[in-house]
Amino acid sequence: MRYGHLTFGELSIMDKEFYISMGYHDQVPDQCILNYINEIKKDIQTLCQIRYIYDIHEMKLLPHNILIMQGKTFSVGKIIASYLENVTHICSFIVTAGKEYDAYIHRLRENEDIVKEFVADSIGSVIVEACVKKIGERIQRIHPFNQTLPYSPGYCGWNIKEQKLFFELFPNAPCGVSLNSSCLMSPVKSISGIIGLGENLKPKPYHCELCTNKNCYKRRI
Repeated sequence: MRYGHLTFGELSIMDKEFYISMGYHDQVPDQCILNYINEIKKDIQTLCQIRYIYDIHEMKLLPHNILIMQGKTFSVGKIIASYLENVTHICSFIVTAGKEYDAYIHRLRENEDIVKEFVADSIGSVIVEACVKKIGERIQRIHPFNQTLPYSPGYCGWNIKEQKLFFELFPNAPCGVSLNSSCLMSPVKSISGIIGLGENLKPKPYHCELCTNKNCYKRRI
């Protein structure tokens, strides 16, 4: 099991990724939003404590979309199961922008700075996704397998209630992340999930048209 931390600068995030997260797609936001992005980037240089933990282990995919990891049984749904063809190993991970980032957003909310809060919330989502990408890059250097895209409990038909079982793969409160009674993570800007690894797997894009979750923040269409 590997764990560590990253600085905001180490993520090498392009501003375009923030634009996309806020819904601007290929367009550049107006100057007000650009100013907020620059302010937030300066604010979080030191306060943002990005942490990660991940482990790589063998897996088995059984009929009826059943995934076996570390002796635990998950029902990942037919969408995710279809992406795990020829996967031999799984990277399970948890990443977070940290309680410090949550506190930063909370202060913006208390100050009723609604627009800046929205921008900071979007940037936080990009930060944790960039951290997952870094994990994939580090795995690639050690295990030169093909990789699937990340998949998380609560998305693509994987029941959010399996978060509790998923967290049992890790030490208690991994990276300071905990679950509430609804299986949602705290700090809020956190992601848990899996990346499939395999020498013969063929990576596939997200097929959002197959998913019934119309509110998914990862939705591409």
